[in-house]
Amino acid sequence: GMRPTFLRYYPCEMRLPWDFLVNNGRREVDHASLIARHFQLAGLNATAAEYFNTAGVRARTLFANTEAIALFRLALQPDHEDIASLHEAIGDLQVLQGDYSPASDSYEVAAAHCDLSEEARIERKLGALCHRWGSENWRKVTFRPHLILSPRSKHPSKMQDCFPIGV
Repeated sequence: GMRPTFLRYYPCEMRLPWDFLVNNGRREVDHASLIARHFQLAGLNATAAEYFNTAGVRARTLFANTEAIALFRLALQPDHEDIASLHEAIGDLQVLQGDYSPASDSYEVAAAHCDLSEEARIERKLGALCHRWGSENWRKVTFRPHLILSPRSKHPSKMQDCFPIGV
């Protein structure tokens, strides 16, 4: 096939992913991690992070949870536009694997970086994690100050007993 003329102005590292995709007739999402590594080697970390995120989403849909976690971690760049969603996705996958302590840490980082409108959802996931994890471990999780325990509850480890004020 014909290579677009604009590619001749790009360094070789940026042309390789295009050549790979065209010559193999594959969809971009199927090779997102390979493309990400090319951009990473070219020093284009922000673009690489986008492709690592795409590869992580693809791995998650294939139930390759360990690989998805690794790819989402590679997508974490200091200037990434949505650090909270990456940490939340990592936490979700860690819960599925039964890694509750790291999942709790991931959710707490996500809650610290998310918008106020998204914080309640993440805090509810922390509550569900407490319920799943067991009552002896719920004190290890740090809930935000705007969350209170229901006055009708004597068991603060249950998800339905943790709710945000004003929601």
